[in-house]
Amino acid sequence: MEFMIDYQEAPGILVATLLGELEPEGMLAYQTELNEQLSATQALLLVDMRQCQVGSVQIDALQQQATRQNAFGQAIRTALLVEGDHMYGLSRLYVANREVGEERIQVFRDYDEALGWLVGGEGNG
Repeated sequence: MEFMIDYQEAPGILVATLLGELEPEGMLAYQTELNEQLSATQALLLVDMRQCQVGSVQIDALQQQATRQNAFGQAIRTALLVEGDHMYGLSRLYVANREVGEERIQVFRDYDEALGWLVGGEGNG
């Protein structure tokens, strides 16, 4: 499994782009690295997963990842940007199981809608 994270600072938003195949071990490594990258004041996060392929993700492993404390570090508003029905469904399942902390997470298929929700709180994925 390989994946790469590319960080770009948009005005007030941290954009993390995932590339390659993502499996449960990779999800844990990604979340750990992301926690280290987010500053204490960073509150808006866009995770671009449009170029990410899903490996053999098992539902129980996805649920375990979703219940991790501080899965997205200091981000209190996180937009997951995905492409394709399979990734959309898995991401929605992840969000449905994510009931830890004060953070807000939404899944989007459109980049502009994701940015609009992050900045203004509008839209629902």
